[in-house]
Amino acid sequence: MKKLTGNIAAKSAAIVLSTIVFGLICFLCVAVVFGGMAGMYTDSKEKVLKNALSERLYSGAHEIIQDFATDRKLDDYSNTNYLYIITYKSGEVVALNTAKIDEEYSESMNFSLTTYGGYDFGDAEYLQKYYGNMYTIKVAADMEFKNSDSLWLINKVVNVAYSMRYAAIFIIMLCIVLLVFLLIFLFCSAGYQGKSTEPQLNYFDKIPLDIFTLFFAVIALFELYCMVEVVSVDFVEIALLGVFLVIDFPLVLWYFLSLATRIKVGSPFKNTVVYKMVSFFVKITGKAIKKIIWLARKIPVIYKTVVITAIVSFAEFFVIVTFARDTDVMVIFWIIEKMIIIPLIYYVVIMFKRLKTASEKISQGNFDYNVYNSDMLYDFKSFALSLNNISLGMQSAVEQRVKSERFKTELITNVSHDIKTPLTSIINYVDLIKKENPKDPKIKEYIGVLERQSVRLKKLIEDLIEASKASTGNINLNMQECQLDVLLAQAIGEYSEKFESKQLTVVIEKPDTPINVIADGRYLWRVFDNLLNNVYKYALSNTRVYVSIHTQNNEAIVVIKNISENQLNVSGDELLERFVRGDASRNTEGNGLGLSIAQSLIGLQNGKIDISVDGDLFKVSVTLVQVTENS
Repeated sequence: MKKLTGNIAAKSAAIVLSTIVFGLICFLCVAVVFGGMAGMYTDSKEKVLKNALSERLYSGAHEIIQDFATDRKLDDYSNTNYLYIITYKSGEVVALNTAKIDEEYSESMNFSLTTYGGYDFGDAEYLQKYYGNMYTIKVAADMEFKNSDSLWLINKVVNVAYSMRYAAIFIIMLCIVLLVFLLIFLFCSAGYQGKSTEPQLNYFDKIPLDIFTLFFAVIALFELYCMVEVVSVDFVEIALLGVFLVIDFPLVLWYFLSLATRIKVGSPFKNTVVYKMVSFFVKITGKAIKKIIWLARKIPVIYKTVVITAIVSFAEFFVIVTFARDTDVMVIFWIIEKMIIIPLIYYVVIMFKRLKTASEKISQGNFDYNVYNSDMLYDFKSFALSLNNISLGMQSAVEQRVKSERFKTELITNVSHDIKTPLTSIINYVDLIKKENPKDPKIKEYIGVLERQSVRLKKLIEDLIEASKASTGNINLNMQECQLDVLLAQAIGEYSEKFESKQLTVVIEKPDTPINVIADGRYLWRVFDNLLNNVYKYALSNTRVYVSIHTQNNEAIVVIKNISENQLNVSGDELLERFVRGDASRNTEGNGLGLSIAQSLIGLQNGKIDISVDGDLFKVSVTLVQVTENS
């Protein structure tokens, strides 16, 4: 089937064959319907033949009467299957071509001739009243059907149709199955050309769908006009309807195959003139509305107020002049009202503008700005004083906060430096005592404790100094392009032995293509070192650690997830604060500075760290600026 979907010859053959099958179905359906109306499924063949011959014999009788009434010779009926006998009202036979007529397959009727000898096809009641029935004609069919005429044809058609009455239904069912199969093949292959693996639009499929639909609608309206207005003969209408059905089927099939191709390729309704016009109108209207809004925002509030009050005043004046009974009085009241209301509105707007300007200045950090309020009314003046007080309060709070942060940073830095000097001496003397190789086991134990605690204290002091530098930005960064996935893989490799000791399995998900970011490789390594060390300290043993890298909106995002060994009773934001640890019992090593240092270092590299805690699930997201082709 796949090999045939792009084969033009196969699709053309399927279209031709489906058209033939459809025409056969229509023909057989009409035959079955007319056969049912003729009684082929309820009556005997003889009765069906009798009914069919009866209608033709009735018409033949009229033809014989016409020939007889116009003094024609009736010899033309000698070589036909029509048998007739014409008698006068007295019983005298005036014309015949047979001596005996089979009464079962016959028709008889009375008719009159006018005095001038012509046959009158006029009102039967008129003839009966003034002339009476002068003649009687009896017409029958020669059941041997020796001659080829309309009666012979009726006999043949009835015999064939009666013998095929049930086979026709079976053939219709087979044709419907074949037609469905062909249509499925055509719709599946719609849009495929040659060896193409994806559907493609051809020349006709690129025509806008509404224009394409209009073309077929015009054809349908033309056919309907021909059926209703032009043709008046019944059998011609039936024949024309059959021709139209056979012609319309491939046209309709073409239309729906094109529609199927458009649906496969994409949204079919976008390729329409109406959609393009509406889209253009919406686009232009949207731009116009945005432009109007932009202009309205740019226009000062005073000018907006002037325009709005002018429009409202004009509308009121128009209504008064148009609909008011006492126009002069209403205009006077309108003028008085505007003289009072408009100055008040402008005053309120000016005060609002002044307060709005003050709030914008304060929100931008200009805490020295004060609102001039000596000419304001009470409520506006109270609001202006509140803004001035807010400005002073915020200025004082900011100064206190800056001073506090500076003092805290200086204190940490100075104390750390002051502690570092004696601590270095302690570490050196512990090392000297170890070299003396004391024999007492208790002294060795004491020396081991001193060494561990001094090293831990040294690490704490170093972290304090680094946290202080990172928070104040007192670090020289060398920002350049780094390969994020390689750097992270190396950092994970450094912790492989530690992770194995706690039976932690690292699952890494990263794209096949390299991801480059703008960062300082040294400090980015320190960030990953802190995060992975945090995982090693606090992750539950014999669990998985998920590390993933992905990109979004020109940003590279590293996500590290693990299950915490201890219950986490703090939020992600609190964990980023200094000296805050997830281990509330403080049974594990750590000083609560690792995440805070990582956050400060990432912030200096134009990135950010987000931490979320969901039950025992600990998740860290590191976002950095990605290097793109346009960067």
